[in-house]
Amino acid sequence: MDKLEATGLKAQIDELLENESFFLPAAEGIFEAHDTDKSGFIEINEFYHCLKQLNDEAFHIPDFNEKKAQEYLGKLDTNKDGKLSKEEYKPFLKKLLAGISEKLQTIIDA
Repeated sequence: MDKLEATGLKAQIDELLENESFFLPAAEGIFEAHDTDKSGFIEINEFYHCLKQLNDEAFHIPDFNEKKAQEYLGKLDTNKDGKLSKEEYKPFLKKLLAGISEKLQTIIDA
């Protein structure tokens, strides 16, 4: 990704993060895309595949595995039912987008 692409993508992400009227519909769509069984929740297998794809494409966390995904899910799962509701997913998505924005800034600054 070149600086121009990074700048454009970062601007879009930052706008999502700063404006709830943009973030909420985007969050809904992203949630639905990851809820592959359409249960209304993100279960561990769906969460793992979501994180694995992000890790492979962007974050490159060493030793990422299903156990780490389970740990992350446990931290986000506020009612401890073993899955993520839309409300539990939104803060995760905001942190994720903020992390991507920071990573894009490093490309822009390079």
